[in-house]
Amino acid sequence: MPNLSFQIILPAFIAGVDIFHVIHGVCLRHIQAKITAARLAKDTHHLSDPGVQFTLALIMSSAIVRSMAFLCALPLIPLFLLHLQNPAKNAFVVQDANQYYGLAIVALFNGEYLWEIVHTPTTPPVMIAHHVISISLCAVSCHCRLFDDMGFAYAFGVLILHPLLLAKFLRHAKCSWSYPVWRFGIYYFHVAEVLGTMISVYTMYCQNLPPLELILKSVTVLMLTLVKCALAKNVRKGLGKCTTIKCDVTNAVVTDILGLPDMSSWLY
Repeated sequence: MPNLSFQIILPAFIAGVDIFHVIHGVCLRHIQAKITAARLAKDTHHLSDPGVQFTLALIMSSAIVRSMAFLCALPLIPLFLLHLQNPAKNAFVVQDANQYYGLAIVALFNGEYLWEIVHTPTTPPVMIAHHVISISLCAVSCHCRLFDDMGFAYAFGVLILHPLLLAKFLRHAKCSWSYPVWRFGIYYFHVAEVLGTMISVYTMYCQNLPPLELILKSVTVLMLTLVKCALAKNVRKGLGKCTTIKCDVTNAVVTDILGLPDMSSWLY
């Protein structure tokens, strides 16, 4: 990860908040326009609820921001794979020419986390804990490279959770497709998170770390693991909240919002 001063890191994180705010506004207007065009009953249909529209825009903008961050991560993937071949010998060092890619990655998705903490008072405590740990971990990684390889492994795992985001979107929209997509999302989430944790443990095991650094990294991995276990429990519970009642109107509006083809033919 980069080795930058906090005078650079903090404005970058604030810029990430601003970027997410703009994208969320665009997504919200897009969703509202599609729902208005569908002429849904304002007092009876679930999608007409402003709170639901806000949440759907939050999920959609999260997917967009993480896609942007994923593109920024692409130049760093070969360096990370080289590091994993021999963590004790091949240090994961981001060259000066690429250090702003690393900063852009963490600024984008941590900007989302900061925005969510401020603008969504219903955020569960376990999610707030997750966001605070992420922001702290990434800020320190960018400043002194203490969590260099661990930080990248964690960040990359965050950037590839699109199937779960799609499942959340469909569930909040009360779309009948949410159930099969959420079932896939459960397995996908567990594989992605377990893989990220295993990579962190593997690199620590292979490296001859100083005692203090080993303790700090071990405690961080433990904290992240505990939070992720709580999140995984919530993800599994989320399957029970998915609707299985098919509503052609809801499915049609959701399809229009996401720009997807009709999935009924292969989900049923």
